[in-house]
Amino acid sequence: GEPGTNGQHSFFQLLHMGQVVPADFIGFITSQMEIDIKIDDEDLSSHDELMTNFFAQPDALANGLTPEEVRDEGVPENLIVHRTFSGNRPSTVLLMPKLTAYATGQILAIY
Repeated sequence: GEPGTNGQHSFFQLLHMGQVVPADFIGFITSQMEIDIKIDDEDLSSHDELMTNFFAQPDALANGLTPEEVRDEGVPENLIVHRTFSGNRPSTVLLMPKLTAYATGQILAIY
């Protein structure tokens, strides 16, 4: 896999639409390097953006997206088939306080 959004398209598309493969998502509450950006006079945290994706991916794997839900988002009819997926795909979410040597040891102990 890839960290953050680098793996977004191809890797997550494989998880959502390809052969069923259990996925583990490991996230950290506190960022090691906070980068804030300003868009339309609003401060946005890069860590918050990544955490949004962190929580959304396992949710999507579990629940999928039906044609009705995609249609309700205003997606053109000819693209609906490309935006739907069944869900019911296994994943595990590990949310740790901060990436430290101790947390790394805990993760290694799990595996």
